[in-house]
Amino acid sequence: MDYQSNVYDSPQSSFAPLNLFYHLIELDKNGSSKVIEKNVPVLRDTFDRGMLTASLHKNGYDWWIIVPKSHSACYHRILLSKNGPEIKGLICDGFHWDDDDGGYALFSPDGKKYVRFNFQNGLNVMDFDRNNGTFSNAIRIHFPEDNFPIN
Repeated sequence: MDYQSNVYDSPQSSFAPLNLFYHLIELDKNGSSKVIEKNVPVLRDTFDRGMLTASLHKNGYDWWIIVPKSHSACYHRILLSKNGPEIKGLICDGFHWDDDDGGYALFSPDGKKYVRFNFQNGLNVMDFDRNNGTFSNAIRIHFPEDNFPIN
């Protein structure tokens, strides 16, 4: 994979990140840290801007990392465990996001709901299965444009 180019740009769409990397940092008991690995490639695709988020796995120690694919209704699922990140595949569920795909995404405190929002695509809510990393029961709430004045 060529990880030199990090941003997708086209006249038909907005900028989108192309690479997801991780760093491994070791902490000692005194609070000092040391970088063990840096800029290790995990995925290459066209990702949504600013919507990477994570939820604790049902087992209580692994983490689900969810990264929306840009301009789609698809989500990359990565399971982070003591062995490092493991790609669990792309899942397509919910509603398609158009070119205005930047915004916010987060999980509810208990990890059972995933929420994604921007004013062009509305408020999108899905149930999240913390055991297998899947979504269900997608709903979308649109808001009138006059609720979001842009100056």
